[in-house]
Amino acid sequence: MGDNLYYNDRNTGFSVIPLTDRGKKETRINSNTDSYFCSNQALGYYGRGIAYGAVHSALAYDKSGTWWWPKNYNASGIFRFKNSDIGKTDAAPTEVLLNGATCKAFALDEARGFFYCWLTSGAAGTGFAQYMIPAYEGSRTVLEYHHYIKHDAAPVAGTPASFEALYVTQFAIDGRNGNVYFGFTPNTGETLSQGIHYYDYNEHKIKDIPALTDQAYGICINPNPTVLF
Repeated sequence: MGDNLYYNDRNTGFSVIPLTDRGKKETRINSNTDSYFCSNQALGYYGRGIAYGAVHSALAYDKSGTWWWPKNYNASGIFRFKNSDIGKTDAAPTEVLLNGATCKAFALDEARGFFYCWLTSGAAGTGFAQYMIPAYEGSRTVLEYHHYIKHDAAPVAGTPASFEALYVTQFAIDGRNGNVYFGFTPNTGETLSQGIHYYDYNEHKIKDIPALTDQAYGICINPNPTVLF
């Protein structure tokens, strides 16, 4: 974002580093929350939805200057705030989105007014969900989806606990048409195949790419159309 890179740790906060830095060593001390750009304890949500050790699943910053911080352990939902809210702990900055649900993969499509979540728990169940972006002062419950498609992603063998299981880890939005791409590994009994799939923005369906059947957990789209072969 701009001239900086912002990145989550596991369950304390997120940090910032200039994009121009090279060979720099991490100096943050996990026990010192002041060494983070923002920590769980630095927000008015702490004790009002966020508890100690809340595990993060994503991080985004929108054009209005709002942070979006999904949590999936010792907090559930998406927590939004401004830079000016960091350090103010007397009240929650605004409503928690999808309160009571856990979201793994997450992406914003501000051009079309939607955000996307891969839900792993909550009243809607598990699967792909599309929501309209509310006003900063507004709210959105997990059942107030624009479109929801039930699917059951595998947690992946060897992950230590459900809240740190992988499921679907990342979305990539094609800015040209609004399609949302992701890698998927099916859980037992799931009919959607392993590989790269996409949510067709216009048809509101999940479609597969038959040639791409790898077990994928990271995905991105080159914004510059390129002919590779």
